[in-house]
Amino acid sequence: GDPKNAPPPLVRLTGRSLVSAIWKGEGSLVDELLQSIEHHVDEDVLTDLKDKIRLHDPSDSEDIEGDIRNSLLWLRDELRTLSCTYKCRHDAAADLIHMYAYTKCFFRARVSKSFLSFSQS
Repeated sequence: GDPKNAPPPLVRLTGRSLVSAIWKGEGSLVDELLQSIEHHVDEDVLTDLKDKIRLHDPSDSEDIEGDIRNSLLWLRDELRTLSCTYKCRHDAAADLIHMYAYTKCFFRARVSKSFLSFSQS
């Protein structure tokens, strides 16, 4: 079609899509974090952390963006209480979570149909 009518390549995340991408969806930031630390902490510590994460779920909030920030800041502080080893730096993960907490706009790439482009020589 006409490229002037094409949708933008990025979609801003808000509301439930933001919660899904950051906090509780499959492949979310928190899901990826838990997967990466599960081999470096005791099972009871991981279970406790998962329970606390569920308690800080911002899904039903009136101010989702503000509560995601608060939940991420809580998670940052929680990660800083975990012991670091030479193989697992929870403090570095906490620093990254801090950056996510203060990110103002989250986006995802818009899925578009693929096409082939032929160059003419």
